[in-house]
Amino acid sequence: MKLNNIECRWSFDTDTDLSHYGTYSDTPGEFYVKTSEERKPGRYQYFNATNVSNRQEAHENYKIMRRLDTGEWAVYSCYAQAKVIIAGTVQTIQSGGLCGIEEPDEAYRAEIEAEELRSLANILREMGFTQSTIDEAFDERIIEVPT
Repeated sequence: MKLNNIECRWSFDTDTDLSHYGTYSDTPGEFYVKTSEERKPGRYQYFNATNVSNRQEAHENYKIMRRLDTGEWAVYSCYAQAKVIIAGTVQTIQSGGLCGIEEPDEAYRAEIEAEELRSLANILREMGFTQSTIDEAFDERIIEVPT
């Protein structure tokens, strides 16, 4: 068994539940934003904001969701993975990962990466890899961030 490399990967999280901002509907709720003046096929007429106490906050939540829809804002997932060669076959070992990360700043991004890499290192030690082997693979890690 050989440890080939360790990397931290970032990807867009398209499955996150963002209902804490609100939901789209054809029926207006208490704090709604009208999405268009006319009914268009496949489009809801209202955005019903949640976790707000007034119309201004409802508009802020709607702006966030519009930014998500237009690609100006994103939600990410992060996990660490290692390529391990077992009997000539490359296997991918992966940390549990963290999903639903809303636009992390650089410091938070580094914190998440460190935690995922620690988690993966624990898994690799359980598999029998030495700390020095893991450290060597960490030195060559690649961090991929979607743009």
